[in-house]
Amino acid sequence: IMKTRKMMTAYVFPLLLSGITFLHISCSDNEGDEISKQGTVEITADWGDYSAEAQLPDDYTLFIAGIGERNVDNRTATYQSALNAGTYDVLAYNKPANMTVNNLTASVAVGEDGTLQQPGWFFSNARTKAVVVEPDKTVKTSIKMKQRVRQLTLTLVPQGGEPGQVVGEIEATLSGIASTFNLSTGELSEPKSIKPVFTKQLSTGAYSATIYIIGIAGNEQTLSLSLSLTEGRTCSLVSDMTEELRYFGNDISPLYLKAALELPEGAGTSGNIHTWEPEFTDGPDNVEIQ
Repeated sequence: IMKTRKMMTAYVFPLLLSGITFLHISCSDNEGDEISKQGTVEITADWGDYSAEAQLPDDYTLFIAGIGERNVDNRTATYQSALNAGTYDVLAYNKPANMTVNNLTASVAVGEDGTLQQPGWFFSNARTKAVVVEPDKTVKTSIKMKQRVRQLTLTLVPQGGEPGQVVGEIEATLSGIASTFNLSTGELSEPKSIKPVFTKQLSTGAYSATIYIIGIAGNEQTLSLSLSLTEGRTCSLVSDMTEELRYFGNDISPLYLKAALELPEGAGTSGNIHTWEPEFTDGPDNVEIQ
């Protein structure tokens, strides 16, 4: 009888241990499954595509579809996060002065008079980036940032009538300028007007204005001028710039355009803006205008 009891004890104890181990594993299965479905993603922004005039931002924003916005507080920092396995569309952009981003649409601010304000240097990645996160793996990827604001300088060279008859400032309006940019598609839309401020160059007598815009929109781009002349006269001029600005979005380096401004003769009030031509800057930084 004593031998039988010992044998039973020897078989029961391992079974109990086995049961305890099974229960312990069962309790941790759900947590382990959840962790095993996640992977790590590391995203770095490449800021190599910008002109010499542009100013790079200190930080930028990542939009990860299904997750939301994530701020990267250092332009050169790498965003790191654990995400559930799957494919995520990623967009990146900064938020410069006079621009807002809402529902993946960047908009340029409008002043009280309804014309566009000049945006700061705006960047976004060249296209939506699809990032595939796999369980228990680290995905490293880079997104290429592209400059979206370009400098435009317009120069008017007076000819014909007496230059001294122009008094005060030249009032100017350039229409057909894009006010919104779709981050997903790259589409420029909602054309509005902007007011270039022309300043007289004392050394040459020419008038120049520099503006910063995200691009053109609509079918026409028109420059309208109003000149105040001596003896209370005024001169209104209109110049169609559609052809000159047609390929404005194909480059990021500054675009310089120059045209002759024909002033009224004698006591007249009529003038003309002649054909716009590319102008090249002096010095080693010459840029060929496309």
